[in-house]
Amino acid sequence: MPLGGSDVDSLLYVGRGRGALALADAEHELHARSAGLVLAGEEATVTSNNGLELVVATVGRDAD
Repeated sequence: MPLGGSDVDSLLYVGRGRGALALADAEHELHARSAGLVLAGEEATVTSNNGLELVVATVGRDAD
């Protein structure tokens, strides 16, 4: 699942399962009750084959 964009920040929260967040040249483990942040201008990918339940909140530059 691709994340990111030129003008949005994306916050992800893992409710259940396991996966990985690939951001820049690094891969970060995701597991229950962990979170990640993809800032505007960054591109990331989330992968999982282990029942990942993920909430993604995206905020544009016009948000306070």
